Amino acid sequence: MGALSRLLDLSDNDLMDLLLARKEPEGDLDSPEVHRLLEMLRNV
Repeated sequence: MGALSRLLDLSDNDLMDLLLARKEPEGDLDSPEVHRLLEMLRNV
């Protein structure tokens, strides 16, 4: 499954916490692809 799909499967609150860097990906989400995507989205 792609990084974007994994992020979009999260609840709204969990996704916002990741996008606003209130927390970092854990468990299944802790992959280089997810980190790279979050970095790009945070810099928009």
